[in-house]
Amino acid sequence: MKKIILLLALLVWGITGFPFCSRGTGVNAVLGDESYRLRFGQMPNAQTDEVIRIQTHLEYVEDLLRKRDVADLPTELLNRRLRLLDLLRVYRLQGIFPHNERFPNERKPCFIDEAGRICAVGYLVEQSAGRTIAESINEKWQYDYLSDMEDAVLDQWIAESGLTKEECAMIQPTYGGGYYTEREAPVPAGYGVPTALLGGASLAMMTMNTIHLAGGKRTPVVGVLGVVLGSGQVILGWGGFIDQEFPTNNGLKTVSYINLAAGTTGIILSAFSLARKNADAKTSWNVYPIPTDRTSIGMGFSYARRF
Repeated sequence: MKKIILLLALLVWGITGFPFCSRGTGVNAVLGDESYRLRFGQMPNAQTDEVIRIQTHLEYVEDLLRKRDVADLPTELLNRRLRLLDLLRVYRLQGIFPHNERFPNERKPCFIDEAGRICAVGYLVEQSAGRTIAESINEKWQYDYLSDMEDAVLDQWIAESGLTKEECAMIQPTYGGGYYTEREAPVPAGYGVPTALLGGASLAMMTMNTIHLAGGKRTPVVGVLGVVLGSGQVILGWGGFIDQEFPTNNGLKTVSYINLAAGTTGIILSAFSLARKNADAKTSWNVYPIPTDRTSIGMGFSYARRF
């Protein structure tokens, strides 16, 4: 009777979803899909977007590792650890992950796939020790779990990384069989919203300054507001350049360039408006922005004299 009760208890334990993910089913051999469950309130399924699933895991494990108490680490190893976690964030935002092409019916790690796309741990190795080291590991352990890799080169890298082998195994994602769509990282909301608000106000001031310049009028208030708003756009654009996401986020790059170009144009227009005296009705000139393509803005100049 006791054996039957024990078997029933184990069965219920398994059915209710004990938070352990066996290899071949979850996005990570150590943490399973806990990251997805915590964010979305449910477990992923066959229709779950692969990129979102992997990015959710990488964001979750990065947060876990940043919160760990590593005060006993030597300063040099601590700095390397923090640098690698910064690189992990860059890798996650790129959203370009390997494809598991050899095992279409199961989830497997893939260090570097046939197209050269590299996994999360491989990327950290590549960025800190070089692509040659990453490829040498891939030659022996392409589809292996990190905890199974008995490799002197990899072990040496881990020893000098500030991470443990268990932590590297926590990072390593698995990938579903077949292909999935790669996505561009979105423009961060904390950058996109201020850009929209400031850009709209700045465009309004540029339009007013352009109208006043064309009509030979001088309105100091509009000119000053134009300078202030244009300067704000330039500062916002420069902020995009120094953001950690800038090297990999094409959307952020485009918006940053637009902010710099539009802000500079606004400042110049406003400066002309402030410097110009009220002209007679026979003379008019104008400086105005010209969109040259989808990502840049040029400047035009016109002059007219009636006789």
